Amino acid sequence: MKHDKQVTLAITGASGAPYALTLLKSLVNADYQVYVLISSAAKVVFATEENVKIPGRPEDAAAFFTEHCNAKPDQIKVFGKEEWFSPVASGSAAPATMVVCPCSTGTLSAISIGASDNLIERAADMFDEVIIAVAASPSKNTMFSLDQRVQFAQEVTQHLTSVSSKGFSG
Repeated sequence: MKHDKQVTLAITGASGAPYALTLLKSLVNADYQVYVLISSAAKVVFATEENVKIPGRPEDAAAFFTEHCNAKPDQIKVFGKEEWFSPVASGSAAPATMVVCPCSTGTLSAISIGASDNLIERAADMFDEVIIAVAASPSKNTMFSLDQRVQFAQEVTQHLTSVSSKGFSG
């Protein structure tokens, strides 16, 4: 099935698994085809924060997310961290937009300096638009406010014209 709207959702090991699930469901409901990249650390966060075990094999993870989000067949595709020939690793085949939600500081750092050590970081180099989602963390005693953390993300990526940072909560 061909989808007119496509987006890549990269889920990293930052705290905020519920945000990633909410965003994925919203994209599915808006009839996007979603390419999902999920780090190993994100799977640990899902198990800790949501008591959800994300399957290790990309095909099994896609089936899990498809069922969890009531998605159409092939609406959600999951790629492993080293699938270097996947559409998201190619400048000519990737969707135009990538959202990193939640975005860990390690991923933000790698994107800001152009270091591509895994598929999430490589894909960020390929997209016309990359959105860094900075989550509010009301359960944590953070040193910096959400607005300050968004500002920091904007400052370290200001040299990357395709990258923007947005704060969100709820």
